[in-house]
Amino acid sequence: MEILQIPEKNHTPRVLLDPDSGIFEFEGISLPEDLFAFYMPVLEWLDTYIAAIRKVENQSSYPSPKVTFKMNYYNSGSVRMLIFILQKMKMIVDIQTETVIDWYYEEEDLHILENGKDLADLTGVTFQFKVLKD
Repeated sequence: MEILQIPEKNHTPRVLLDPDSGIFEFEGISLPEDLFAFYMPVLEWLDTYIAAIRKVENQSSYPSPKVTFKMNYYNSGSVRMLIFILQKMKMIVDIQTETVIDWYYEEEDLHILENGKDLADLTGVTFQFKVLKD
C-alpha cells in the first residue's frame, strides 16, 4: 500500500497515513471548503487498508497503527468526517488490537478535550488523552 500524505494548508489539516511504519497522524485546523473533496481520499485509503489487514496473509505485514490526533480547531462538518474516520479506526482496532489512538489537546483548551471524549463515546474507540507539551 502507498503512503497517503496531505500537507497542512490554511484551512485543512496535515494527514499522514503510513501503513509500513504504522504512523497515522491528523494535525492542524479543519475548515475545508469542500469536506468531501478533502476527506474522501482519507476515507477511501482507510477502506483499502482495512480490506488489506482483513486478509489473513497480510495480518502480520502491517504493524498496528499509532494514531495521533492533534487538531487545533474544526467545524461541525469536520466533526462528521472525524466520526467517519473514527468508525473506520474502530474496525482497525477490532483487527489490530494493539492499535493506539492518542488525542492531544492544549491544557487550557477543554473544548477539544471534551470533543475528544464525546467522539470516543460516540464511536466506541478508546483514546489516550494527552496534553500538548511546548
